[in-house]
Amino acid sequence: MDPGTDPATVMPSLHAAVHWTRRAAGSAARRLALAALLAAAAAPAWARDKVDVVVLDNGDRITCEIKALDRNVLQVKTDAMGTVDIEWDHVEKVVSQQSFQVEDREGQKFYGILSDAGEDRRLAVAGPSAAQTLSHADVVRIAAIDEAWTDRLKGSIDLGLDAKKAGNEASYTLGFNSSYRTRTYLMKLNLDSSITSLSEVPTTEYNDLIFQYNRFRKNRWFSVAYTQFQTSSEQELDLRAAVGGGLGNYVVQTNRSLASVVGGLTATREWYSGDPEPQNNLEAVLSADYEFFDFSPRSTDFTVELALFPSLTSWGRVRASFGSYLHWELIKDFFFGLNTSMDYDSDPPKFAESTDWRFWTSLGYSF
Repeated sequence: MDPGTDPATVMPSLHAAVHWTRRAAGSAARRLALAALLAAAAAPAWARDKVDVVVLDNGDRITCEIKALDRNVLQVKTDAMGTVDIEWDHVEKVVSQQSFQVEDREGQKFYGILSDAGEDRRLAVAGPSAAQTLSHADVVRIAAIDEAWTDRLKGSIDLGLDAKKAGNEASYTLGFNSSYRTRTYLMKLNLDSSITSLSEVPTTEYNDLIFQYNRFRKNRWFSVAYTQFQTSSEQELDLRAAVGGGLGNYVVQTNRSLASVVGGLTATREWYSGDPEPQNNLEAVLSADYEFFDFSPRSTDFTVELALFPSLTSWGRVRASFGSYLHWELIKDFFFGLNTSMDYDSDPPKFAESTDWRFWTSLGYSF
């Protein structure tokens, strides 16, 4: 207490504060309200100041908060323009006193602040050890060490509809893809679903739900575990439940493309419409994915996926799946999709088709 303060003035206020605190402590609702007020009051202190600097190849200098670099796009947040996406090829310099994780095309990771390297299109990462200087062409990913979980979540949702009066035909497609990436792992959830209805034939359905977990290792290696649930009316497949895992490698990792291969094992249990008994299988897995992304003049994403499943319990049987997905951005965050997929089984039940393929267009939103 300040020596000049009158105790008679302070004590009533102190007693009043204690009395209010006891009443608040006795009420769960008031405790929650108090916590919310404290969090709101503290939020501005936690928010990072927009003092990072990005210099473009046309000489423009942007003062901002650097969010992330991914798929050749540097995302920054500004006071005047909100969140802005900048093509990495047009960035000359990046400077920030905030700590980041920087990953190069070889899969090496560097930690530290982003300092001026002294020349254009080079990035200096100054950490606890000696600073590392990287060419912009070799930098494929930048992420803030303390980034919010919402910044790590990416994904898209797209819908397709085709209806015809003749035959009372209608088809619907739904695609949902999401990913959550941290410094040590990547989680993905993908859903692919379609329904086709005709007046004179039974309705056909296709559904494929996959959850995948990748754990990053050194030198672009990663371990993978996944579970999958699949149905296909065309192949008389009521349900295929699978769980598997393996080891993979990012064989190509640049600002515009990403290619990976995976090898492993998967165990499946299958229920077919014409067979009351489920089938159990153990299969090898060989898969390859390729992604290409471009930002100019509009964002374009192209993905190709191929997977082979040679059976280890039913010798000679091989399953295969193929998918290609092309997304063109129409306006910011909204895109047009052109998609294909195929599932093949070399030894299906006698009453089932060996192949199920689909082609569809869609409109979608990315986040």
